[in-house]
Amino acid sequence: MIKEYITKLNPYVKWGIVNFIIVYIIFLFAGETVAAYYMSKQYTKTTESRSNAVKTNQQVPPDTSSGVSHQRILEAARMSALNEAKQRSANSASVNQITPLTPKDFILAGIEISNSLSQVEQKLGVPLQTQKSKDYRADKDYIVYTYPKDVKVITEKGKIIAVSSSNNTISTNRNIGIDATAAQIFAAYGKTASTPFNSYDLYEYEGNTAIVLRFAVGKSSQKVEYIMVRLK
Repeated sequence: MIKEYITKLNPYVKWGIVNFIIVYIIFLFAGETVAAYYMSKQYTKTTESRSNAVKTNQQVPPDTSSGVSHQRILEAARMSALNEAKQRSANSASVNQITPLTPKDFILAGIEISNSLSQVEQKLGVPLQTQKSKDYRADKDYIVYTYPKDVKVITEKGKIIAVSSSNNTISTNRNIGIDATAAQIFAAYGKTASTPFNSYDLYEYEGNTAIVLRFAVGKSSQKVEYIMVRLK
């Protein structure tokens, strides 16, 4: 029955259906630009052919057997391709768009990079431990002050250069804390590339200042193991 129906179709309708399929396949495998180029070339060729037929008084069969013209089929293919491309673009933008950070996003455990050590003590109390460290750069000496809830304040020449914590009661302004997943980070801040570092994948976000918000996701746990706010 289907074969009989296809046999009865107007040749122009058959040609239009075939082109619709071709355009859709081109769009899937080669993209919107190539598909649009193919459609424009076919449309130009068809227009010229029909125009020449009129000039030479040849009969141009109307597309009456199905009620769907060649131009409508091509237009449907074009609109379908464009709509799919727009949807894919919108989905990509929603995933990759990094939400602008505000000054509040660079506060951790109530501490800002611009705070003095006396201001930190007013907020967190006397440090539980104070020690020198070369963990951050081997050519420099840093002093690390450890406070309750594993809040570490790293200083260089008396100035705070970083604040970090691995305590699960500490979270960011957007409620991302220890044990959060990369997907949860992306949902709150937008997707960003990771940087491998020892046993971590580091996800970092920058604002309009010289400060960076870092999430260290364990390669084995696949969860946030520490959070840091640091100078670039």
